[in-house]
Order: sequence, then structure tokens, then C-alpha cells
Amino acid sequence: MAYIRAQEVKQIRNELKARFPSFRFNCRKSSGGLGIEVTIKQGPIDFFKNYNDTVQERPGGLRGGSLAKDSMQVNEFWFHEHFTGDAKNTLSEVLKIIKTASDRKWYDRSDARVDYFDTAFYIHLNVGSWKTPYHVVH
Repeated sequence: MAYIRAQEVKQIRNELKARFPSFRFNCRKSSGGLGIEVTIKQGPIDFFKNYNDTVQERPGGLRGGSLAKDSMQVNEFWFHEHFTGDAKNTLSEVLKIIKTASDRKWYDRSDARVDYFDTAFYIHLNVGSWKTPYHVVH
């Protein structure tokens, strides 16, 4: 059953801060305790430029969408298609920490074909938020 405790969120937050001292994160329980929401608030990587450049170069480009500029949700299953270089590597490491840094390790035994969902907890990863944009600091 999907659930995460405040203590496990704190463990993840502490590991993110230790591993990425030049970034600022906001970590909290979300979805009524069913998941964790991690927001990257500031850091030395320009995720928006990387995303916009990477997606525009792909066939189909933004597909009628708009450029990312202040905040974005990161799809944990497809981020490797939307980012390159340091941005991709950083997001990969952040997701790895989210999945392994707490006492409760992440797993996903879901099968959408039969409407069966079994995961340790849901992950919501953002770069910036609608009320606090991400800031690039050097």
C-alpha cells in the first residue's frame, strides 16, 4: 500500500541536502501521505534551458506545448528523454536518493493492465513551483 511517513521524508531530505549542498530542496508528504513531493528550489543547473533545448531538437518538438520557464513537473519515467548532460544526471541521482534513502525502500509492482496498483509511495518531482520559481545560482 502506498504510504510514506514523515520520518522517511526527513531521511530523504537529509540525504538530498548532504549529496547536493549547492541545491535547495523542499520535501514534504503529499497526496494525504501516499507520496512524497520533492521540489528543487534553486541550484547551479539551468533545467529549463536544458529541457527546452532538448525537447525542441526532438522530432515533433513541443507538440503545441509551450516552453518551460518558471516551474515544471518532472516525469520520473520519461525524464531521460527530456534532459541531457548534468541536468539528466542530477535528476537521475535525485530520483535514486528518493527511492533508496529512507528506511522504506521504493518499489512498484503495479500492473495497469488489470487496474492493480502496488507501490511503496508515489513520487512527485518538481523544478520550482507555481508560486516560487526555480532560481539558477552560480
